[in-house]
Amino acid sequence: MIVKSAVLAGLMFTGLSFTPVSAPPAAFVAEPAPDAAFLRATHQADLAEIAGGNIAATRGTTPEVRALGTRFVHDHTVIETHLTAVARSAGVALPDTPTAAQLALAKRYQAVPAAGFDRLYLRTQLKAHNEALAAGAAELAGGQDPRVKQLVSFAAPLVKAHHAALTAALGYGGHAR
Repeated sequence: MIVKSAVLAGLMFTGLSFTPVSAPPAAFVAEPAPDAAFLRATHQADLAEIAGGNIAATRGTTPEVRALGTRFVHDHTVIETHLTAVARSAGVALPDTPTAAQLALAKRYQAVPAAGFDRLYLRTQLKAHNEALAAGAAELAGGQDPRVKQLVSFAAPLVKAHHAALTAALGYGGHAR
C-alpha cells in the first residue's frame, strides 16, 4: 500500500493522470492534466488581471481606462471565486502568484510614463483576453471535467464582454482614442 501511495503521489506531483485497475479512494485520483493545467493558468491570469486592473484604476489617464480597470478587478474576482471552488473540489493546487511574464507586465504598467499607460494597458489586455478566449475554447473542446467546462461557460460571457470593451476602447486600427 505504501508503494501504491508513493506512485500515486508521484503521478499527482507530475500532473500525470492514469486509469488504475482498481480505483483508489477519490482523494488520490489525479485530476486530468489538461483540466488541471487550465485551472492553474486561468487562476494566474485572473490574478494578473486583478493586479493590472487595480493599476489601471489608478494610473489610467482616461475615465474609460480607469473604469475598465475597476470592471476587470470586479469580474475577475467573481470568476476567481468560482475557479477556486472548482479547483478545491477537483483537488487541484493553485499557484500563489501570476507567472513571471505576468508579474513583469505589471511592473511595466507601473513604470511606463503616464502618457503611454492607456495604450500599453489596452493593447496588452486585448492580447490577454484573446488568449483567454482561445484557452476557454480549447478547454471546452478537449477538457474532461464537466466542472471545469461549466466554469468556462460561466466566465466566457464576461471575457467576451471585456474583449468587446477593449476593442471599442482601442477603436478601429488598434489605436487608443
